[in-house]
Amino acid sequence: GVTPFVVLLAAFQLLLARESGSQDISVGAPIAGRDHAETHGLIGFFVDTVVLRTDMARVRTFRELVARVRDVTLAAYAHKDVPFDRLVEALQPARDLGRSPLFQVMLAMQPDPLPELDLPDLEVQQIALPSRVAQFDLTLVLSESPRGLSGRLEYSTDLFDAAMAERLV
Repeated sequence: GVTPFVVLLAAFQLLLARESGSQDISVGAPIAGRDHAETHGLIGFFVDTVVLRTDMARVRTFRELVARVRDVTLAAYAHKDVPFDRLVEALQPARDLGRSPLFQVMLAMQPDPLPELDLPDLEVQQIALPSRVAQFDLTLVLSESPRGLSGRLEYSTDLFDAAMAERLV
């Protein structure tokens, strides 16, 4: 009764808990913001971020963890219209300009391949650009396709080395 995203988030948070020794894991996730009819015809980047914070204390089974992550995810989606910057403003966490407030790990799921653009009189193709700077401590981008699941892990080289990243993968 859950989406693949919820199961993958639960597994990712479990991995992070085991690696960090923490039972309180927060992961950011991008969420589309085109739910209102007035935004459907607009051009622009309508994506915001939700924080998915899971307390893993007293979780005994993976099934219990998935249920908890489902509840956390549904609660976050219920409040997705609150912009991330307004949330940060309201909570006023201790700030470090070199780090994202509220979470340092991102999980994103995207369709693969991304939908093609159909623009009159234009030929458009996707170009993958290598990332040179990690936006977060860890970013896991997963793509689901008929061939299965694939992913990319981006990490801060100030915190992790290639061997650690390979172990996480």
